[in-house]
Amino acid sequence: MKKSDLVEVIAAHTGANKIQALQAFDALVLAIGAGLVSDKVVRVDGLGVLSVKQTKGGIRHNPKTMQQVMVEPKNKVFFKALKPLNDLVN
Repeated sequence: MKKSDLVEVIAAHTGANKIQALQAFDALVLAIGAGLVSDKVVRVDGLGVLSVKQTKGGIRHNPKTMQQVMVEPKNKVFFKALKPLNDLVN
């Protein structure tokens, strides 16, 4: 399912037109992003928990050239589905 498919589902369920549904979807994505930046955790009941974790930096190697490369630590977003979503899928 792509973004356009989700926007169509939102429009169908809310009675809004596609432009309004797209704006709502974009606002949701921005709100989740802002929550991750400020709090590092966003919990959406019935869906899951999005969290930010920092990966370790260090020396890695390029397997093709065997050259060593210094990798900086960086933040990654992780998602853990809650029970209602898992039950729906399984």
